[in-house]
Parts: sequence; structure tokens; C-alpha cells
Amino acid sequence: APLQVTFANTQTTQFNSGTDVLHLTNTNTTDNNWAQVFWTDADGGAAAAAFGAKYTDHTNDYAELHLSTRGASGIASRVVVDEDGNVGIGTDSPDALLDVSAGEAGVSTASDARAVFQDDAAMMLSLEAPDANYSGIWFAKATDNDVGGVSHDHANDHLALRGGGTTTMYVAGGNVGIGTANPTQLLDVVGNIVVGNGNGYFFGDSGTRIVGESSGDFIRFDTASIERV
Repeated sequence: APLQVTFANTQTTQFNSGTDVLHLTNTNTTDNNWAQVFWTDADGGAAAAAFGAKYTDHTNDYAELHLSTRGASGIASRVVVDEDGNVGIGTDSPDALLDVSAGEAGVSTASDARAVFQDDAAMMLSLEAPDANYSGIWFAKATDNDVGGVSHDHANDHLALRGGGTTTMYVAGGNVGIGTANPTQLLDVVGNIVVGNGNGYFFGDSGTRIVGESSGDFIRFDTASIERV
């Protein structure tokens, strides 16, 4: 049968025809009223859960779908699908296709955001995987489904940054590696580097440095901001 409802395990209401439907009708045309199904453990008892429609605009037949459960603070909407198809978890006013909220952050959501995770306090997004695996985020385009990304290799305890289809930067044990996944110094670069400010190439702090003067085609060595060689 398309729908069968059993009451107290003894009485059954059955809809046999494929054209039969179940209608929940609220003839009160005041906006923001409800038609709901409640789950209770006693006739007339408090609802443990509910599923229903909130008629936000009777004139145009607009509505939201709400899935509600009862907790220590009472029954409340936990999942909402609004008139535009946005899904809210923990909020009845989702700001994007998916809005997961533990509290309002007070941020104006960017118009191109498709997913929002927010709280009214500090928050983190936890991407979890077993010790032998990795977790992260891929950035994809039509011609390359992993052109960029950020990931953590749990087995080797390093964080990797990928761009242009190549993983080139790693952070491990407080060291940063460029061109190497196993940096042994605070900055470990495998390959050539160019550092410039428009007038030359500087290494070290502002007072102790090696300067390659692009304008004069020479190299000088400074200490305490004084040219020595």
C-alpha cells in the first residue's frame, strides 16, 4: 500500500489507490501558521518530535518545511527548508544553500557563499579521518578536479598546500618546506628562490643582509645597516 498507518498496533488506516494522497490542511489563511504531524507517547501528550509546514505566504502558497525534536529546552525546529530551498541546521533563517548554525555570528553572508558554518563564539570545522589517512579540502574546476587544496597527512603529520595542480608547500613539526615534504629547518627550500624589493635582493633582517643591487650589478654585505664589503 502507498501509505499505511497503524494505531496502537490494532487499528489500521490504509490508502490503496495510487491516486490517494494524505492532505494536511490548515484553513486559517493567516501567514506563518502551521500544518504538522506530531509524535507523542500518549493521547494529548507533549510532542517528542514533529514534521510540518509553516505557511509563510498563503496567497502564493509559499511554505517552509520544519523537522522538530524535543530536548531539555523544549521542542524546537532543528532542520528547516525555506521557500528558496535553503537548508538550515540550527537556524530557521538559512543564509545559503546550507547554513549550519550554533549561534548567530552577526556576519553579512557573501552573496556567492553556498555553505555557511557559524557560531556566536569561537568555532572550528573538524575534518576527521583515521591516523593512517588524510583529510582536507579540494578546489576543483571543470578540467581539473584537484587543481588546488589544503590537506593534512595524519600518517606523516604534515600539512600540505596545493596550487596549480602541484603540491609544493608543507608544514611539519613547526618547519615550512617548499619543494620538500620533509623540512628540517624553519624554512627549507628545495629549488631556486628570488627575493626582491624592486631595487635589489635582501636576505636576513633589515640591518644584516646580503644585497644584490640590480641597478649596479654588484653584491654587497651589510651588518648593522652599514656596508662592509
